[in-house]
Amino acid sequence: MNTIRILGTKISQINKKELKDFLNNTLSGSEKKYITTPNPEIILKTLDDEELYYIINNSDLALADGFGLQIAAILQGKVLRRFTGADLTQDLLSLAEKQAEKVYILNWRGGLSSENEISTALKSKYPKLIFAIQNINKKASLLKLNEINDFSPSIVFSCLGSPWQEKNIFHLQQKINSLKLYVGVGGRFDFITNKPENHSLPRL
Repeated sequence: MNTIRILGTKISQINKKELKDFLNNTLSGSEKKYITTPNPEIILKTLDDEELYYIINNSDLALADGFGLQIAAILQGKVLRRFTGADLTQDLLSLAEKQAEKVYILNWRGGLSSENEISTALKSKYPKLIFAIQNINKKASLLKLNEINDFSPSIVFSCLGSPWQEKNIFHLQQKINSLKLYVGVGGRFDFITNKPENHSLPRL
């Protein structure tokens, strides 16, 4: 997979077909994979957060989520395809529904969309999707790992925002036995519940 570096952080150069193939191959395989979705704000955070820098640079895919990253690529003479977290989330949910893959959502309890609102929206838009939701705080200190393993999901979405979701992904992926794909998507489920993204300060 080709990559470029923006302020030292890896960004994957990938097109829509290659992403589709990656998702299908991951779900049909046995190896755990994780995807990060860095935007310009997250890239800037990596300059002061060594752990975040390491996690993104070791992700299986680091998808550019921001027009500013495309501009930075152009300045290097490169072409970078943008993948919004909202599009990735909905594409992956559609694929999971089609292939009967179980989905688990780690939802920030201080976010715009409640567990009930996400559940209602998913049942309406993806009626055959098999999913479960757990509300946790940003630091995931109350995470019930046994509930995740009992559900046995193939896909886990972390909606905690950066850098919590990336660190959450990195430290938990090997502890979820059934996991095939872990994705950090911030507030992207707010698009599914038809709410705008929340940029307020986190409530832990």
